[in-house]
Amino acid sequence: MIRMFYYMFGMDEEQPEKCARELRTRGFSAVVNPPSERAVEALHAQGLDVYGCIGAFSMQNDDPPEWLSEDAFGKRRRWFGSGCPNEPMLAERGFQQIESWKKLGAKGVLGDGARFASPCPGTELFFNCFCSRCMALGRKMGFDMEAMRERVRKYATVPDAPLPNEWLRFREQCTARWFAEFSVRAYNEGMLSGSFVFAPSLGSLVGQTPVAAKPLQIVAPMLYRRYLPHPGIACLNAEYASLYRLYAQRGDRNPTKTIFAETGVQVPAADAEAIQANGFAPQIIAQETARAKDNYSGIIAPILQLDDEQLGESVRSAMEGGAEAIGFFAYNRKAMQYMPELDNI
Repeated sequence: MIRMFYYMFGMDEEQPEKCARELRTRGFSAVVNPPSERAVEALHAQGLDVYGCIGAFSMQNDDPPEWLSEDAFGKRRRWFGSGCPNEPMLAERGFQQIESWKKLGAKGVLGDGARFASPCPGTELFFNCFCSRCMALGRKMGFDMEAMRERVRKYATVPDAPLPNEWLRFREQCTARWFAEFSVRAYNEGMLSGSFVFAPSLGSLVGQTPVAAKPLQIVAPMLYRRYLPHPGIACLNAEYASLYRLYAQRGDRNPTKTIFAETGVQVPAADAEAIQANGFAPQIIAQETARAKDNYSGIIAPILQLDDEQLGESVRSAMEGGAEAIGFFAYNRKAMQYMPELDNI
């Protein structure tokens, strides 16, 4: 029997030595994004691997507003702290962090936020990106960007309007460019490359498709089935609640039917607030993991929410779906009460 590989995102910053010992005892093999050099040393002393994490397009307070994304209606703003996915300066700043993790002795590095904006929260910037950079790049790729923008506006406002396929392909191709460069940079440093990605049922909406992720050695779908802190970006309950809200507001005859046609997922309620509050049963994790296993290359390593009252069942569900590794987001002392005895799963 092959032993499951478990990893934790983050760890106790104040007592890293104690935390590293506890994680090793509990059956963990690695920590992603340890908070300090002292924490890295504590993990290595316990024989645990370290994986770095970099933000793909993270904005800083003094960055120029020209680096922001622009939606189909001309509005500019940050999405989840990120700027335009085609701004080269943002991408380069993320890539430069790879070398820093190498110097700390990390075995690999995972990207985070390597995508376009998602429906959550409230589709505030989902309908991007149509800034001058993206318009020029899209034309170079062979897309009719003006026609695409009009179709996205229609999708956002007209009842039962379909998702514009060319918009999804544009997002996919742009994300693929980042993953390809990221993987080369990690390889050149002698490190494994991976990324946290959306659940497979939602991945095409943000550009994180199997085609885009093909260069990655590790694919970690974020399968948070009932994440209650707001805004819950990338979480199944929050993203599907946002999709339902979008389709209800634009006047779809049956938002549930629209969502199923686009994603293959049956939402657990016919109400956005109920989807948000109650989330999905643990079985959704098996479905999403199996979908990732069938379509993505590389090691399938879903990450689950740590503060899940049914965490044991969620872990078993990920195993049932074919997970090769399972992670938990994010370390905190209180939430560790939900952690089952991993050797007995």
